[in-house]
Order: sequence, then structure tokens, then C-alpha cells
Amino acid sequence: MEIIFDTKGKERIDLKGLNDAYRKLFLGTKEGKIVLDDLSQKSRICMPVFSNNSCELYFIEGMRNLFCYIVSHLEERLEDSTAVKDYNPFQY
Repeated sequence: MEIIFDTKGKERIDLKGLNDAYRKLFLGTKEGKIVLDDLSQKSRICMPVFSNNSCELYFIEGMRNLFCYIVSHLEERLEDSTAVKDYNPFQY
């Protein structure tokens, strides 16, 4: 199997479009949810990490960072119109 990345005819996409694409890919189908669950297990995101080998730790941290990047695109973002702007928890 050969994978070819076409970087010449690349379409520009905004952040909302990118987030929608991630949500459709990972949350829109049963298979996407299975893959996301597998990625969370492989990246050891919910497990403590220990190794005497610093190269292995860098590798694991890279996997964890990639998983966090994917999840950051799946999160719902508050729009400026729906965000609470004048909230002050220390005001009585």
C-alpha cells in the first residue's frame, strides 16, 4: 500500500471547518469512536508513565501530545456571544 500526500493542490480551511472535519471523522461514526478509543489507549493518556529510557519517554510524550491535539479539535468552543464576559467570582 502506498500513501501519497498531495501538498500542491491543498485547500485552505479555517479552524471551524477543521474542527467540524475532526468531529465528523472521530465522533460521527462508530468506527471513528473505536479508533479514538484505541488512540487513547495507545497514547497512554490515562496512565502514569515511567521509563528509565529518556528516548522512550520522549516518544510516549509525543503520542500523548498528538492525542491531546486531536481531542482539542473535538471540544466544543464557546462563542463570544454565548460566553459570560462580566463574571467575577470574587465580587460580593
